[in-house]
Amino acid sequence: MSATFMRRLGVRGLTLIELLIAVLLVTLIFGIAYQIMDQARRESRKGFWLQKAITELRNGTRALAIRLKKTSYPTTMARTGSQQVVVSYKEKRTFDESGRLRNLVVKSSTSMNLSARSGTIRSSADPVRLMLFPMCIPEMDLDSYVPGVITWVEIVLEPDKEFAINGLSRIVICERNEVYDTRSLPDRAYSLNGGFNRTLTVANRKTLIGDVDQVRIDVYSMDELSGVHVTKTGTVGTTTKKKFLVSIRVECMNPVDKTMVIGDQCSVTIHTDANVIP
Repeated sequence: MSATFMRRLGVRGLTLIELLIAVLLVTLIFGIAYQIMDQARRESRKGFWLQKAITELRNGTRALAIRLKKTSYPTTMARTGSQQVVVSYKEKRTFDESGRLRNLVVKSSTSMNLSARSGTIRSSADPVRLMLFPMCIPEMDLDSYVPGVITWVEIVLEPDKEFAINGLSRIVICERNEVYDTRSLPDRAYSLNGGFNRTLTVANRKTLIGDVDQVRIDVYSMDELSGVHVTKTGTVGTTTKKKFLVSIRVECMNPVDKTMVIGDQCSVTIHTDANVIP
């Protein structure tokens, strides 16, 4: 009876060992499978983020380039007698009866120039204005009157909603419209004063690019001949001005995998002068 009891104990002990081994094998298999699935999930998330970042960078830099190409000063197109004249905010040109340029004056005001930071701007907890510039629709005073419109474009680097976790920002564009009427001014658009007014109603606000780690802005300039005029006394005068090229590079970082960084850039020759903020 004792032997039978011991034999039964031996059989039960062997069964328990086999069960433990089976449990360990199953746990090991499931652990390896979980690691494989988790790795696949993380790689899939990286792929989705990369696709999203590429799309946002491509569309965002394109949107910035399109607006920079439209930079312009206010202009008046009016009819004087039988002649049609174009008056610019920045330049005042005087012609004689034959159409010869007699004088050219360039306004020194910088209130409607493109304003841009220069250098590398890192993501921060405080909003940073990257750029501010005007895009203008001319004022038309020909057969009928149509007022002009200044669209102020403000590019801001704002902290992301999850900035406390990922430390990244986003590029936001804000557009405000301002109507101008120069019929009461002596020199039409050239007589305009003032600049950007933050109290203007925001007509359009949109996030262009997310997960931004840093932005690099460079502004280059070169001298360009603006005009040659001859006075009635025969004196020849030349006026030069600077032509500006603005280059923007945006770099995005994966909020989970900080080693994954991707960037894109655009470079545009603008149609206004530029004020550079260090």
